[in-house]
Amino acid sequence: MTLPSVGAAAVVQRVVELVDAVERTTDRIDQRSAVIGVFERWNDGPDAALDARFDRVIAAIARLSQIFDDIDADRSAALINGWFNDVAATPRLVREPVWGWHIHVDPPDADWSTWLLASSALGFAALLAERDHVPWGRCDDDGCRRPYLDRGRRTAQRYCSPTCASRARVRRHRARTDNESRHAQAR
Repeated sequence: MTLPSVGAAAVVQRVVELVDAVERTTDRIDQRSAVIGVFERWNDGPDAALDARFDRVIAAIARLSQIFDDIDADRSAALINGWFNDVAATPRLVREPVWGWHIHVDPPDADWSTWLLASSALGFAALLAERDHVPWGRCDDDGCRRPYLDRGRRTAQRYCSPTCASRARVRRHRARTDNESRHAQAR
């Protein structure tokens, strides 16, 4: 398995995938399976401690999901700072066999939910500081609302996938041609 990057964008992408996994499933067993699948893809191997506190992990993911609902940088920064205030500890360098050296901002004895909130806060903060704007959001396609991370294209991303972008473009085109057709008939 290829290791994902451990940079800020990778941390935020992990949150995108976790939020999407939880929001697209309603059954607790399906949610558990989907969340564990995301953690496994990111080499954050789940263990018995995750199972024991799974409800707290779901609550942390729900809390993280709020950031995708508002693309205002000041409000996003306030939300991130709130996460830091609630769960962050003194930053420290940690060397792990799979990841090598990286920064932890969670307490050394943190459970999964605290680790998730703290590490995600660090990722969102670094990405916001690096880009100087909010590079995440929710899909603009009607009825979709999936979270996304804008990977830095020339124009700001508004959709979670090419499929949603295409569907919205077709809908706009049909609305425009229907409107032109009605206008022509009215003459």
